[in-house]
Parts: sequence; structure tokens; C-alpha cells
Amino acid sequence: MKTLLVNPHQPTKGSIAHFVKPYPPVIPLGLAYVAAALEKSGNEVVVLDNVIEKLDLQQLRSFVSQQNPKVVGITVGTFYYDSAKEVADVVKSVDPAIKVVVGGPHPSLWPERTLGFESFDYAVRGEGEETSIELWNLFNKVGGGAEVNADELAKIKGIAFKKSDAATGQPRIFVNEARPPIRDLDSLPWPARHLFPMNKYDKHVAQIPVTPVESVSTSRGCPFNCRFCTTHMVFGRGFRGRSGKSVGDELEFLASEYGARGVCFREDEFTINKQRVLDICAEIKKRKLDLQWLCESRVDTIDEEMTRAMRGAGCCTIWFGMESGRQDTLDFINKRITLEQSKKAVQACKKAGIRCGGSFILGLPNENFEMMQETVDFAKNVGIDFAWFNIFKAFPASAFYEYVEKHGMIDKIVGEGLALIKTPLFDYEKMLKIQAKAQRQFYSSPKRLLDALVLHVKSGDLTLQQITGGVKFFVNSSLHPASDEFID
Repeated sequence: MKTLLVNPHQPTKGSIAHFVKPYPPVIPLGLAYVAAALEKSGNEVVVLDNVIEKLDLQQLRSFVSQQNPKVVGITVGTFYYDSAKEVADVVKSVDPAIKVVVGGPHPSLWPERTLGFESFDYAVRGEGEETSIELWNLFNKVGGGAEVNADELAKIKGIAFKKSDAATGQPRIFVNEARPPIRDLDSLPWPARHLFPMNKYDKHVAQIPVTPVESVSTSRGCPFNCRFCTTHMVFGRGFRGRSGKSVGDELEFLASEYGARGVCFREDEFTINKQRVLDICAEIKKRKLDLQWLCESRVDTIDEEMTRAMRGAGCCTIWFGMESGRQDTLDFINKRITLEQSKKAVQACKKAGIRCGGSFILGLPNENFEMMQETVDFAKNVGIDFAWFNIFKAFPASAFYEYVEKHGMIDKIVGEGLALIKTPLFDYEKMLKIQAKAQRQFYSSPKRLLDALVLHVKSGDLTLQQITGGVKFFVNSSLHPASDEFID
């Protein structure tokens, strides 16, 4: 049965469009994994990454008509919910009998709410590979546009579906039992990159000084419970990692097939299992892969033995989720790290010759201006090379969403459930100014700014206009240092 899988276009209208920055697009690995699983199980699969192709709705309608799929799968993130709705409406306008299946983060968090939209028929919750294969097998069994028996659907773990109520004629939404996480990630086929326009993706990453850079995922799941995060609701709490050999095989394939010189490991917790990291590093060295790579990490999972091995295998940058420069704030968000661990992680990176960045959150529900300034001061002094200051937003179904809702702090909902907060001290508009000032304060150090610019240039990630802008910023920062206070 022919399947069309769609990565929806970037939203261009409505309140959510402001939050989806036009970053250079990278291959959507989640969709690529599902495409590989469906193809391996015998389905004919076509992929449309409309972030890349940028088809308007009329062009999309023509494309769907030309492909004539029996099933359309759409990946849905919270930011892209409205775009996914537009895609589904176009599909149904071509043929109402086409089955529309949504998957990804948003249906995993809010399946009933997601399926409340008329043009969505089914939702895949959590990891999509095994669930999709089982659901598609049922589609193939009934064939074409035939209705699927609800009793059969009820047996499939990890889905939600709609069924018309005999009494009211209105659709009822059923949410099945969750599917257990996939234990053996090595058993999954690699992402079906051959179905994607690989030559159209951006192959530059700012903190990797080579190009082309390819994206790889080596693990899933998070055993931690940060109050702002929903990762565990999609991938589960138990960490599962691919073996060193499996990762090495894929890296070797990317180097030979796509000419990869750099790799960005796109996962939250690359370093959580020390032995696995050492095994991956050993595989890279054994295969003599000349790769520069970046990963993300928790500060409490890093030590000097690991960073030495990582640097020896090509690791050039590690991003840490440091979140705050105050211990009471770290405790409030249930991060379960200490400021001292952040300092030690940076020291371990410096000794090994690895650049490191810190990601922070400003505008948390308990914060005032002085607390936010402490976070920026910590970022400036802890020794990191790069920093990014995120504005707090409460994501659907997160612990903090419940918190801000309970305390009456939701100022507005943008898109489908993204909550912006308002306190007596600040709202989102005020936080935008604070965020900009935080970035200026961090990069007002001449050495830090110039080092960042040089690395951007080496990675091919900057245009001449951006370089000129950076130099102007450097001059202005030197002549007019950023204020040490957020309060205007």
C-alpha cells in the first residue's frame, strides 16, 4: 500500500509563526526512521519534506493527487500543529478515503486533543517504528479506503483512533495502552536517507569547523524528570543506547556515501552511559574515521577519562544543559545537578581541548531580575565558549504546564498549547528584551565573540553580511559595554 510521509511546512501565519525561526533545515530523523521501518516491512514509501520543498497548498494538492497514496503520515510537533492541519485538509480534499495518521511529539503528549481535528484519523504515540508497522499491516489487510475494524484497532498498543458513536453519530476518540519502548535500538534500520533530498539540507553546524555535517541519533529515553521537559513522555524514562559497533557502522556509511566530515549527534543525553561512549570512540578510532563531532550532555555524566577519549575520537564541542546559575533554581526545576558539577564538566572539557557551550533558561515562574542576572553572570564566568539563553515557555503536558496553569500564570496560548507566562515582573515581550541583553552580555567579551566568529567562518556557517554584523557588534560592545542589569 503506497504511503506518503510528510514533514509539514514551516508555519507562516498565526501566533506560532513567531516561534519557529527559519533555521537552516536538517533531515527529520524521526520521520526518516519511520520511513525506513515501513519500507523494510514491504510498504511503498514516498517522503515529502515540505520544510525543504516549500510547496504551497495548491502545489501540495497536485503532489498528493499525483502520488495517489492510500495512507498519509504526518509528523506533528507543537510548533507545527497548524501546518499539519493544513496538510491533512489538503489530503482529504484530494480523497476523503485516504487514511491520515499523525505521529511525533504533539500526538504523543495530547492524543485526544490532537485527534479532535476532523482530518486526523489516527495517532501514533511515542516511538513510531513498531507501532506504525503493526498499524500499516492492518491497513494492508483491509485494503484501500475500507474502514478498519475498531476491535482490531483496539489491539494495537501505542495508537489512538476515532470511531463514530452509534447513538450520536459523533466520533469518539479511543486511546490505547502505551507501547513499551524498543529495547534493542540496533535492530532498527538506519534512517531512510535515500528517500529525502539529502543534497538540499544545510550541512553546516556553527560549532563544528568542517563541512558537510550529517545528523545521527544513537540513543533514546531519559531517566530524569526536569519539570520543563516532555522527552520522557515520547521516548520513556529508561535510557537505551545503540552499541558502539552499530554507531560506527552508520558513521562509516555516512563518510563513504555522503562524504561526511562532521557529525551532529541529535539527542539529549549522549554521555549518560560512560562505557558506551568509550566504545563509540574506540570504533571511530579503529575505523580511522576523520570526523569532527558535537554532542549534548548533562554535566553530571562527564569526567576527564571520557573527555580525553571523546577528543581523541574527534569530538570538538559539547553542549551542556546548565539551565541556571542558582542552585535553588536548579532544585526548583528538578534538574538534579549542582553548580559545582557544571564547573567540573567545563574543566574536564578544557583539559581535553573540547569547546563547550551552555544552554540556560530565563524567565522561570519563580524568577526575578536579580536571579536571571545571576544566571548570566554564571555563564560568563564558568568558562564556556558559547551560551544560549532560552525564554521559558510551558510545553503541553509538562509538569510546568500544570504548575503555571494552577497558579494562574498563563498569559496566552500560542499554537496548540504552548503557554507563555506573565508574572508581576515580566511577560514574554519583556523577556525578549532580557534575552537579547543576556546574549549581548555574554558575547561582549572580545575574545569570546571573536572565537565564536572564527569558528562560524571555519564551519562555513556565516555569510559576509553576518560576519560584518558580528564585527560591528564587537566594536559596539567594546565602546559601549552591555549593562550589568536587566532592569531598564
